[in-house]
Amino acid sequence: MGRNNADFQNQALYHGTNHPFEIGDVVVPGFHGAYATTDAGVARAYAEDKAMTEVSPVNEYRIPKVYTVEPLDHDEAGPDRYDTPGVIVSTKGFRVTGKVEE
Repeated sequence: MGRNNADFQNQALYHGTNHPFEIGDVVVPGFHGAYATTDAGVARAYAEDKAMTEVSPVNEYRIPKVYTVEPLDHDEAGPDRYDTPGVIVSTKGFRVTGKVEE
């Protein structure tokens, strides 16, 4: 059975990436939306994988980063279409609210 928005609205959400965000920035959705997870470890693993596969001359883009985020529209964000536990998708994006320090 799928989860609904109420299942994650009071949980911390994390976004793992190699992109250097600042607090207040928006994680812009890609083709399938913007992703976040309720598990910081999953976000870290994704960020590390992304940083290892990134082909960029800019060293800042090779460093894995994990941010806390919140949906731009709580009523719109919901479980991903594959019903992956703990993964939230938004077609509008997420606002960065903080950075998880290592």
